[in-house]
Amino acid sequence: NKIKGAISLSGAYDIKNLNALLFEGVINLTFRGGFENNDDELDAASPLTYVGINDEIPPMFVVHCQLDIPSLPEQANDFYDALIQNGYNAQEDNLAGYTHKTEISAFSEPGSLPVTTVENYVNSILVDVERQENQPYEFQLYQNYPNPFNPTTTIIYIIPSMVETQDFASLQNVTLKIYDALGREVATLVNKEQAPGKYSVQFNANSGVGELSSGVYFYTLRAGNFTQTRKMLLLK
Repeated sequence: NKIKGAISLSGAYDIKNLNALLFEGVINLTFRGGFENNDDELDAASPLTYVGINDEIPPMFVVHCQLDIPSLPEQANDFYDALIQNGYNAQEDNLAGYTHKTEISAFSEPGSLPVTTVENYVNSILVDVERQENQPYEFQLYQNYPNPFNPTTTIIYIIPSMVETQDFASLQNVTLKIYDALGREVATLVNKEQAPGKYSVQFNANSGVGELSSGVYFYTLRAGNFTQTRKMLLLK
């Protein structure tokens, strides 16, 4: 609980499913048995294995690049999707125009895209930590990420344990709904009782609600007497 965030840069998350032609040499050097009949050992070394069974995964920023080594972008996407689907706090970014090598070397260049991308995430984590340390008993509805989005985006919100002097330790009836620009409800993401905590929900504009067109949409969180609405942009 002392780790406030973790940044993963073009990692390997599911080792046994790496591109065998490219990675066989290094896997054979690293793991006894290499790729052959070695699933247990490779799974034990794969971050993806622990998603869904480990409650102590910190907020994750999964970064990869457009021209990365084959299979690494797909692994990053799969890892990020698994984190979101299991309710973890996660963000993802794909650095356009960078290779695996230039992505790494760019960290020697202040102001480069990889540097500013990581700086922005670190700053957002620090602001979030400071806010919760100074105001730990308030509802929070965060701006969706990414925004604009197509077709999926993530919404994070906090249900507090206390508001002023009122004890909210019991379950709260929580709804999180999506509306179009005319105020028509297009999706219900949450409608249930929830305990105090931080929650992450993914919205897919192409799933369950019929394919939505580009435009401005709104998402509204309601819990007890609390209501907050934020705006997001679907851009296809």
